[in-house]
Amino acid sequence: MELANRILIVPITRSSAPTGIPEPAYAAYCPRRPKATSP
Repeated sequence: MELANRILIVPITRSSAPTGIPEPAYAAYCPRRPKATSP
């Protein structure tokens, strides 16, 4: 499971790199947050 989480967070964090906001990465790890749908 750790591998899957890492693979899911890696690409998301990469896309957020330019934005500098780790919020999307955290939202992906925690689908409970409604911000997960945020672009």
